[in-house]
Amino acid sequence: MPRNLTDLMEAAVSAAPPEPHHASDITQLAERRQRRRTTFVTGGAALAVAVVAVVTVGLTQHHPSSPEPIGRYQYGRSVDASSAVPASSLPGYRPEPWTIPSVQHLGPGRGAAPTYQQVDAQGRLIVQDWPNGPDRVRRTRIFDGPGRGPRAVQQPPSPGSNAGTPTVWLPSFLDDGRLLWHTSAPTTRPGSTGFHVTDLDGGHDVFVHSDFGDGISAGQPWIAGDRMWFTSYDGDTLKGTSHSLYTAPFSGPLTKVASHVAVAQVADGRVVWVTTAGHLVTETAAGGPQQDVRVPLTEGCRMSSTLDLQNAGAEPLAVSDSAIALPETCGPENDSRQELLAFDWSGRLLVHVTGLYSFNPSLGHDALVFQGLVPSGYQKEASFRYDLVTGTLAALSPVATYPLLQYPQAAGRYVLWYDRAGGHAAEFTGS
Repeated sequence: MPRNLTDLMEAAVSAAPPEPHHASDITQLAERRQRRRTTFVTGGAALAVAVVAVVTVGLTQHHPSSPEPIGRYQYGRSVDASSAVPASSLPGYRPEPWTIPSVQHLGPGRGAAPTYQQVDAQGRLIVQDWPNGPDRVRRTRIFDGPGRGPRAVQQPPSPGSNAGTPTVWLPSFLDDGRLLWHTSAPTTRPGSTGFHVTDLDGGHDVFVHSDFGDGISAGQPWIAGDRMWFTSYDGDTLKGTSHSLYTAPFSGPLTKVASHVAVAQVADGRVVWVTTAGHLVTETAAGGPQQDVRVPLTEGCRMSSTLDLQNAGAEPLAVSDSAIALPETCGPENDSRQELLAFDWSGRLLVHVTGLYSFNPSLGHDALVFQGLVPSGYQKEASFRYDLVTGTLAALSPVATYPLLQYPQAAGRYVLWYDRAGGHAAEFTGS
């Protein structure tokens, strides 16, 4: 049984298209979701160990949170993977008829790369490929729907080149309908460290500098409105890597939000992090007091350690305006397993998923999407969708030998996932 997902991430990296500037670049989704793992995980690299421990004291004093429960959800559920039904059997399941190839085969010795990168809450799709071969410039296109041509998007000008290959800006969807652009490779041109935020057509372009000096750089930030959040490496311990969480307006001073952070996430106007002491803390993106959220741990389980969280897939923490999802660690220390929890902002349990080694949660409209390694050697992987309203667990794909080419993701009522047949996008309108 795997103790963490380092081997899975290393296998994913080994299947990535080679590029002269960055060998760990599996896909831009992986870059986007592997936020600033610094020396702990770099394209699936192993733990860097130090011999000192960190005193895990929060930056500020926190207070218990008690928002009202979400009435439409089912509470206190426990579901086993063996109860999963095929997603195609659900009322309101509507596969999107995309005809764009979802996989690009890069030639002998190079493997394959996923071309479907991201779906948004309106069903738009970001597609990336290498039309002139994997050693050439990557092409990114945005499609508003199946059967429609690519959207005319003005791309920010290249900031230069890396190892002789032009560096390009690659987009991802923001929650508010804008695009966040990051570079395809590191750039050393003075004043070019940063990112662009535009509308869906590439207009209203705002370039945001992200290098704050003293070794603090936003890297791949989270964005809400005209403000960024990011974590910055502080140090390694025997139990994982400690970060600080920062925020700054697009043009304004830097503020430290918290110290001794294991993992963090920002989405739907919420900022959430887990401290290296195992506390889950939140505040709103608009600011305000920090609050502790009680995690409804299962009997016999415990809060995952910093090390387990940082090895729990590319993004172990998922956040929406009504729910939080993260793994818990169950069983004895020498034979532990990782199970998935989802709960509301008051800490009230929504669902506990059993029967899988679960990771990479993503929250959409009333749904939890995630990956799981299946028992019997944990060499098979599948993607699932749990409906928080109906309480139904659905298998999105047949079981396949891992690693899959892409992480499953939820956006609004849409889900994007990969299986052994390729990439798929579907809308779920049943809840």
